[in-house]
Amino acid sequence: MTSQKKPRMTRVTMLTIALLAFALYSEASPTGLNNIPTADVVPKNILVLQSWINASQGTSPSYFIGAKYGLHRYVEIGADQLVGADDVGPTLLQAKIQVPMPQENPPVVPLLGIANVSDDSDEAGDADPYALLTADLGFARAHVGYSFQDDNDGVFAGIDKALSISDRDLVLRADIRQVDDGDEILSSAGFLHVLPWNLALESWVSFHSDASTPSSTTITPPRSNLTAPTSSPATRR
Repeated sequence: MTSQKKPRMTRVTMLTIALLAFALYSEASPTGLNNIPTADVVPKNILVLQSWINASQGTSPSYFIGAKYGLHRYVEIGADQLVGADDVGPTLLQAKIQVPMPQENPPVVPLLGIANVSDDSDEAGDADPYALLTADLGFARAHVGYSFQDDNDGVFAGIDKALSISDRDLVLRADIRQVDDGDEILSSAGFLHVLPWNLALESWVSFHSDASTPSSTTITPPRSNLTAPTSSPATRR
């Protein structure tokens, strides 16, 4: 990922297009790969604003808005909501806490998180607590964790590899997770490409092991990262 050290007000616009064979999660979305979280957190005092559209075969598109914020060096918080003229869903909250390590850049980073927290579990489903490890293998980063969500617990794992193309980052990403109470598998592969003018293109395709699951497309319009006023520089990782 790119690093920028600019004090006070900095704006980075991200253009993201995600193409999915199946869009499973509309819960509060923590920083991560395609369909899984990682041990990365939004840097302190950075606010990430995003919106996206889920469109499944035979159904009307669903529109979502969300935000993530770096509350502390080790803490990310966020909220998402289904919005639209005919349907407004409950606000879904999420939080991630990195476990501090004694060294500055440890090869393995543990993290505890919770997603999909709302006051309406009948509509939104149960909260999704999880634990994971992100490991720097040198040639790539690996991620493995476990979701403890009631009636939908399961293992998830992923890998990402950063390349440099014409002095721009190209991050290749893939992940897999158990879904439907461990009875099915959701896998995905995609990339994130950092473009000029503070833009990035993000795309992935997902495959559900249940062949009867309808295909779906998710599109995320430009995403903005805002740096809150602070006396010290903020770093985007």
